[in-house]
Amino acid sequence: MCGRFGTTKLAARTSQACNSSNLPVSIDFDPIEKIAREAASIDCNDERAKFVGNACRHNPRQIEQVHRQVAALLRRSKDTCPTSCTHVDGENAEFSVNEDIDGYRILGKLGEGGFGEVYHAMQQKTQRAVALKVLKRGMDSKQILARFEIERQTLAMMDHKGIAKILNAGSTESGQPYFVMDLIKGDRITKFCDAHNYDLRQRVRLFVDVCHAIQHAHHKGVIHRDIKPSNILVSMGDQGAEPMVIDFGVAKATQAHGQTAVTKQYQVIGTPAYMSPEQAEMNDAGLDTRSDVYSLGVVLYELLCGCLPFHRNNIEQATVIEASRILREEEPPRPSQYFTIEETTAAERAERRGERTGVGMKKLLRGELDWIAMKCLERERSNRYETVGALAQDLQRYLDGEPVLARRSSTLYSAEKFVRKRWKVIGVSALVLASLGWAGLERYDAYQTDRDFSLMQDFVVLVDLIDTVPDLLDPPMEQRRLGIELWLERAVGPASRLERIQNKLDGLLKPVHGRSEKSSKLTESLIRFADADGTLAQVRGWQSRSPSEQDLRTAWDECIADLEKTHPTWTIHPQPRLLPTGRNVYGLWEFVDLSTGIAPPENGLVDVLTGVQYVLLGGGKFQMGCPAEEANPDGDDPDQAQEQELHPVRLTPFLVSKYEFTQAQAKRCGIKLTQISDLGPLKPVEGDWFMAYNICDQIGASMVSEAQWEYACRAGSSGPYAGPLDEMGFYNENADYKLQDIGRLRANAFGLYDMHGNAQEWVLDTWDPEFYSKPEALALNPVCRPQYYDLDSWSEAGADEEAVVRGGTARGQAPYCRSAHRYHNRKDIKQSGFR
Repeated sequence: MCGRFGTTKLAARTSQACNSSNLPVSIDFDPIEKIAREAASIDCNDERAKFVGNACRHNPRQIEQVHRQVAALLRRSKDTCPTSCTHVDGENAEFSVNEDIDGYRILGKLGEGGFGEVYHAMQQKTQRAVALKVLKRGMDSKQILARFEIERQTLAMMDHKGIAKILNAGSTESGQPYFVMDLIKGDRITKFCDAHNYDLRQRVRLFVDVCHAIQHAHHKGVIHRDIKPSNILVSMGDQGAEPMVIDFGVAKATQAHGQTAVTKQYQVIGTPAYMSPEQAEMNDAGLDTRSDVYSLGVVLYELLCGCLPFHRNNIEQATVIEASRILREEEPPRPSQYFTIEETTAAERAERRGERTGVGMKKLLRGELDWIAMKCLERERSNRYETVGALAQDLQRYLDGEPVLARRSSTLYSAEKFVRKRWKVIGVSALVLASLGWAGLERYDAYQTDRDFSLMQDFVVLVDLIDTVPDLLDPPMEQRRLGIELWLERAVGPASRLERIQNKLDGLLKPVHGRSEKSSKLTESLIRFADADGTLAQVRGWQSRSPSEQDLRTAWDECIADLEKTHPTWTIHPQPRLLPTGRNVYGLWEFVDLSTGIAPPENGLVDVLTGVQYVLLGGGKFQMGCPAEEANPDGDDPDQAQEQELHPVRLTPFLVSKYEFTQAQAKRCGIKLTQISDLGPLKPVEGDWFMAYNICDQIGASMVSEAQWEYACRAGSSGPYAGPLDEMGFYNENADYKLQDIGRLRANAFGLYDMHGNAQEWVLDTWDPEFYSKPEALALNPVCRPQYYDLDSWSEAGADEEAVVRGGTARGQAPYCRSAHRYHNRKDIKQSGFR
């Protein structure tokens, strides 16, 4: 697989690096526009004039120009709910009722924004109700067109039940671009919850679904930037309440997707009451997904207690400048603090949430929900949840009665959750202790001594520590190190007294006849606990492979400093999910995705706990296709006719995974391998194209394109293999016709394993034998994009689209392992791996 959002973001700093139009460009800040947008957010005319006068006091000639821009902004500043099914007055609509736009009959106007209008329409061919968004006449500046196009591209990338889908796109007869999307019938999330008298747990469950939708957008490389209740519509469906996130009109692409619209620095984007402190500072360049975490925290806060975090500061009416000051200088109260006896509206809000009194609500909110909401609203981004997925997981822990990670657990808090969730452990411990007690009543007095009681306490702690070992690598990466450290802290005391615990246990169990199988396994686990390669040593090894935030920052600082020296035309931004692990022996930087596992062991060999590892390739121009020396004169490869003749291909820098994706990584990421049998944890996952695509999407990556795959496979070579085949690739004769563990043979000159042989690999491209002779293949980063990304739509369309597979297989002949070998399969064939 290839890195994208959530991994790393590369861009060319200069035109000499690459002239592609799909790379971010820098746009200079316009002070007049900044003042005008600030002024437009002020409701009072007198206050607005006063603000403009003060802002332009050093250059009075700007005042008239600013006022003109303010007037233009106010004319098109109507708030909109783009896909809400509530009609608005259509007097000023550009398209009248019953007018036809490419087979869509206009039924009415739904709303309008700064540059687009949204209409309720009916697709005449299918009689399907849709929402149709059209760019206004005259809004044809490059920036607005780019913004409209990025919204259209953004929705086209989404494939989640919680995000409105784009159905079609085109242009009107007058040349105005439009796109068609699902028509969402629903209420804003806060209104829906109040109308249906949702209690706190129901609200949290609904909010978790919203988080999953936003996380999907983040995986697609998009920051929403305007998350608020009016952009989260909820309707009642067959499966209950169904939230839908809408309005990606101000979304920010964190990577290049075709044309990329980059917001001007210091341009006001979003809604002040819901934006993060860094967003209110109007410095868009530094925004990342944690800005959406903050906005989600505001929505969660409002769902929990019925008002905004800074409600008492009147942030709803504040200008962006005032909102920025509030967010920068003030601290919001915890949600529970808004439910007090003195609060006149507390009882009303409590009743809407299933409680008759504000005091009852205060008890429900105090603690875990307070901690989670306030962690989202941390002023410093590094103190918030690193991802929306981490927020969703902590809320799910609250719903499941497990300890939440928003706060470092106290002993009392952990004990309470331990009793509730570890009843099995307590049962086993009680069984053993009971057997000890019944061994002989004459020993009863011995158990009452402080020493013996302390040893039994240590015994119970050790039982719990052993039981929780499998869970230590489950939390999100930003909480993993903390969980391991807490586990080790608890283990230090009992581990130092382990011998005494074992002696006491052996002495007490000797008189017990017919010892149970459970108690025998338990004592064996205790004996193994402190061995050189036992449980304690194992967890300490995990700690060294789970970097702290400081470790992560230090590694990125070193990586960026090094790349700035060697590649001054690149720009690389730190990504919290990726840990730079240094240059490999071939001089290329490597990274590990901590969301999919931990760092590799010190010996560098991949194991079942290692996350997906990437190698950063510089790209550039190379000759793709079948060179003369690969002409295959013996005819051993009947598929050679499908290979393209030599042709130049240009690639920008990209990440490619060092190994084929393994079954251990799939299971650790929560992916059920229902398509194939379990062949072993370090063997490649083999499945159909849709499974490969969905796994990549789930972990925030992308399948490599065919051009990227061949460039990575060749590793600078021009022959059929990047080295001796027997040393680099598994095929039928040296693999015994069986799939082998990854990384057992030699790497190529980029440090990539199993590019030749072992598992044949899916790539993103749709099969098109003539693609590389078409003009679009001459562009940068050519890829023949699939039309269907899910099995259902592919099947409904006739299942005639095939995808490309590259490389050889452990079950095939040696010629199939050549760099240029290419083949195509139906996308539902379940025999190929991927990277």
